[in-house]
Amino acid sequence: MSDFHGPTLEDLQGAWICIRFGDDGLKAPFYISWFRKPRIEFEGYCYRVFDGETCLERGRFDIRRGVEYSLLDQLIEFGEHYGREHRGIIRWVGDRLEHLQGHAGLARPTGFPYGKGSKCHYSLLSRATEVKADRISPSSKKWKG
Repeated sequence: MSDFHGPTLEDLQGAWICIRFGDDGLKAPFYISWFRKPRIEFEGYCYRVFDGETCLERGRFDIRRGVEYSLLDQLIEFGEHYGREHRGIIRWVGDRLEHLQGHAGLARPTGFPYGKGSKCHYSLLSRATEVKADRISPSSKKWKG
């Protein structure tokens, strides 16, 4: 059995919905992802980042599998940070992916967990087929107005 447990290139392929995200030690309220519908799509060694139907960023990436997590570096070919690189780490949390990403052009995060004092971007990703980002199921509770 392999000692390496980080995600692989094959694991990343397809669409992933961002169900939680944050920046510099803070997390956005959980309902923000319902409205914005952020997602990332991996195809081969290429990636695209969407906010709803708008492509915010695209480029190429490299992944190197590690014991606890994998290194994920993204070369930005389109978007606000064109020509720069995001250096990150990514790991499995159950069947979801937790991704810490250094700010464009800055150092890679040194490890998990994400929290107060973290100087990076955070996202928790779920397979697109698992989460219906375009619908929020109504509560089963009855309104007693």
